[in-house]
Amino acid sequence: MHRTISVKIPYDESLAKTTTVFNKAVQDCIDIAWELRTFNKNELHEQSYRLLRKAYPSLQSSLVQCARDQASDILKRNGFDRNKPTKKINGAIRYNARTYTPKLKKGIISISTIDGRKKFSVSIPKHFKKYVSGTVKGMVLVPRQDFFLCKLVVEIEDKQFKYKKVRTLGIDCG
Repeated sequence: MHRTISVKIPYDESLAKTTTVFNKAVQDCIDIAWELRTFNKNELHEQSYRLLRKAYPSLQSSLVQCARDQASDILKRNGFDRNKPTKKINGAIRYNARTYTPKLKKGIISISTIDGRKKFSVSIPKHFKKYVSGTVKGMVLVPRQDFFLCKLVVEIEDKQFKYKKVRTLGIDCG
């Protein structure tokens, strides 16, 4: 079972710059994919990776790949029937496993920025404490006016729905 933990990270200039650069890279990738009429991640990687690395040298390689994946997913969702989508310059960033390290029990998250890795202290709200022992499977960073909202997707064991062996009574053939 997956649960989402939301925590606040204080405003940080490096995170703000990373958000801007990342979202520009996503838009560039959308533009390339739109011209090629593809949202295939392999094709998009071949056509965009070197260009994005050259255009945004401060953006870590894994973040470039996250930008490509996010652009692909935006195009999959919208399709090519509508107008070309645009990514907000202050939109959310979806991180992958190589770009963040959560240590929730210690209240620390290490996040890749354009200025390198930075560690941030986080306070887990009381109602989310029960999920701290789970495995973090994903992270989204959402910029706000004076802080960043960090959404962590945590996988926990589903104790409530353990299946018991039941004697079969019949089969409904429809």
